[in-house]
Amino acid sequence: MPKKRRFIYALLAIAVLSCPAVASLHLFPEIFRRGIDPKVVEFVEAAYADDLEGNGDPRFACIDFEKGGWTDIIAAGDSASCRVSIDNGRSYRIEWTSPRSDTAIMTFPVDYSVLENGKTRSEIERNFIEGMKNFGMAATRDLPEFNPESLVELGDSVFMLPGKRYGIEEVTSNLFIGLDDEGFAIPLADSAYPAETLANAFLTGAPDIPEMILNLEILLHEYGKTRRETVPMEQFMQFCASEGCVPYWGVESISESTLAATVFITNPSRGYNHILRISCSPDDLNTDRMEISGRLSLFVPSANVENLFEQYKEKSDDERIKFM
Repeated sequence: MPKKRRFIYALLAIAVLSCPAVASLHLFPEIFRRGIDPKVVEFVEAAYADDLEGNGDPRFACIDFEKGGWTDIIAAGDSASCRVSIDNGRSYRIEWTSPRSDTAIMTFPVDYSVLENGKTRSEIERNFIEGMKNFGMAATRDLPEFNPESLVELGDSVFMLPGKRYGIEEVTSNLFIGLDDEGFAIPLADSAYPAETLANAFLTGAPDIPEMILNLEILLHEYGKTRRETVPMEQFMQFCASEGCVPYWGVESISESTLAATVFITNPSRGYNHILRISCSPDDLNTDRMEISGRLSLFVPSANVENLFEQYKEKSDDERIKFM
């Protein structure tokens, strides 16, 4: 930054910090701050402090201003309107506008490692595992509200609630609905439909199914190292949701003895996926406790997930897994 510009910037910062009325001013006005990923807020404000102090931390070298700069953000103060968007899943774009200053537009990559305050991949994985083990889950997850007219009938009193697709048509957030004795719509929980019932369990925590226990083999970033943990499935899924993740379900194979599927747990605002490959016996849906084996890969960059779908795109219609 040119000396004159840095001098002006420093004067603005000093003026802001020395004024009692705005001593607690952040780069994001509170009304907008509440709706932004806290990791993004922490990263941008840490970058601002680093630039002000002239430290030159390389972690912030990925930040680019398409328009304006720090001086414009500081000058805008609490009058700023702030908008955060993600371009093509790869880049954050943050725009500050204010009548007090010129517009400032900042961009930087969607990359969880950038937002994790300089932590190593191993530290991030350890924090995730400990958080998962100690997470205090709610009794249930909230089921989504839906318009009955949106249901697609699949069979005798069985319906699909269309969700979103992730990458390929076999990986979705579709839910499956049945009818109770009085004809009211309820999440399908029926051992006659194991793939659909398990989809509901992982995506929504559907009630009226056995307790599900995940026996996890966690593949760590350090080559060849794994860690084994056992945790209730619902606790694992609720913890991932608390981190901003959204799950998608895809069946790989199904027989009378074994069901194999993959749960893609994606965090669009931080650019990663947890990929959980599971295997279980459909017959266990008729018991009080269902043991599910899982291999879990943590913090897989979203861009890398596209490569995993290539083998499925080449399958013929006869080879593709179909519900019902």
